[in-house]
Amino acid sequence: MKTAMLLSIFLGLTITACAPAAPDAQNETPPAPEQEADTPPPDWPMKDGRYVLNWPDLAIPDYRTEFNEEIGQEVSIPLFRDEVKRLHGQPVLIEGFYIPFEAEESGETFYILSQYPNSQCFFCGAAGPDTVMDLMMKSPPGHLKMDDRVAFKGRLRVNDSDVMFLNYILDDAEWVK
Repeated sequence: MKTAMLLSIFLGLTITACAPAAPDAQNETPPAPEQEADTPPPDWPMKDGRYVLNWPDLAIPDYRTEFNEEIGQEVSIPLFRDEVKRLHGQPVLIEGFYIPFEAEESGETFYILSQYPNSQCFFCGAAGPDTVMDLMMKSPPGHLKMDDRVAFKGRLRVNDSDVMFLNYILDDAEWVK
C-alpha cells in the first residue's frame, strides 16, 4: 500500500490529488498541466532570477472529480489558473512553515512546506490542498525543526495528474538561509 494512502487513513482524510509522494514515486515527474504553447511565464516579482511566490497566488479556484483506478476511489483534480500553469518548471522562491514527517511504512522522511503551521495545515484538515507543497530536496535541510518559518528555492512543478504527489512540488529544493 502506498504511503499516501496510509497517511490519509491515519489522518482520517480522503485522498485528493494532493497526497505526499510515495517513496517509489519520488523520481517520476507528473506531466505539466495543459497550457498554450510558448506562453511566457507570469509577470510576477522576481528576486535573484526566481519568481517570488506567495500562497494566495497559488490558490486553486475549483476542482473536478474523477475516479482514479490506481487507488480505487474518486479524487479531486485541481483546475489551476493559467498564470499558475505558466509557472510549471520555472525557478521560484517561496516562504512557509517547514513540516517534516516520517512514513511509518518505509521510515523515509518527507518534507512539506505549508502556508500554515502544522496545527493549522492541510494534513490536520484545517486548510486546503493549495496551501502545501512537496519539497524534493537536493539534500536534507539540516537543523530545521517542525514549524520553522523558512524560505525555499527550486523549480516549481504544477501537478494535476499524480495523486501520489501534492498539487505543488518544489524540485531541487534548497533552504534559503
